[in-house]
This record gives sequence, C-alpha cells and structure tokens, in this order.
Amino acid sequence: MVKGIVRPVDDLGRLVIPKEIRKALKIKEKDPVDIYLKDGVICIEPFRLQCVCCGNDDEDKLVVVDGVHMCPVCIEKFVEGAKK
Repeated sequence: MVKGIVRPVDDLGRLVIPKEIRKALKIKEKDPVDIYLKDGVICIEPFRLQCVCCGNDDEDKLVVVDGVHMCPVCIEKFVEGAKK
C-alpha cells in the first residue's frame, strides 16, 4: 500500500494522483477512472465496463441498452420480470 503522500486541491478542485499510486493501479495518462464515495471515503479506481445490475465485467458479453451496459443474464431477468 502506498501511503503518506499529501497533495493539495487546487483552485478548480483538481487533485493530482501521485505517480506511485497511478503506477500501482496501472492508470496511464488519459485513462478514465471511476470516482465514488464509500463510507465517507473518496475512492478512485481504474474504470472498467460492467453490468449495472450484477457487476459482470466480461466486456465481450455486455450489451448497451440506451447507454446502459447489461449482461445477457440480467437482460433476460429484466425481460421475464417485465412480462409478469
């Protein structure tokens, strides 16, 4: 774990992620990252496509439905649920 690096937030609210952390997470320049809050902690991780329902990240099997990524299993569950 890389720890003990302090960075200021600039006037525009930007924060530089230290090179050591980017290297450990294999984040390169221009790579998208996912930023979210979890239990009051800001989390940053490499972005990966995944099903919005179950989290399946097999990108070859994901289907885009109106800009939302879903796996075939969840699409089937959704369709079956809509029929009831």
